[in-house]
Amino acid sequence: MNGARKKLRTLGRGLVYDTSTRTAKLSVYIKGRKGEARFRRTLHDVSPEEAEHVHAQFRAKANRGNARPALVAPTVRDFYDAYFDLIAEGISASTADGYRTVIKGYVLPRFGEMRLSEITAGVVNVWV
Repeated sequence: MNGARKKLRTLGRGLVYDTSTRTAKLSVYIKGRKGEARFRRTLHDVSPEEAEHVHAQFRAKANRGNARPALVAPTVRDFYDAYFDLIAEGISASTADGYRTVIKGYVLPRFGEMRLSEITAGVVNVWV
């Protein structure tokens, strides 16, 4: 061993910062139907303040999908308003812009006020 000792600092629940390497380890636990799921992320060359900021964003993003579903399905417009930005985070900006154009120009005018549970293959086939 080289004798180097890690200088770990716990900055909050689920956030450990190593001052010698400027590395932060983030973890978030989310309760679900199958127990708890853990999401982890490691940040390199960050300050403690940057690590805390990213950790707060990481927790918010991980907990966004944790809401209980409504007993009544939302309308297509409500679903789009609530989730499109979250979906768009996982795709390129140009793809998201293309999807947004098609949804706003074609899908929402026809299906916007319908509940998701009312849309079937038959309904879409009649429209197409």
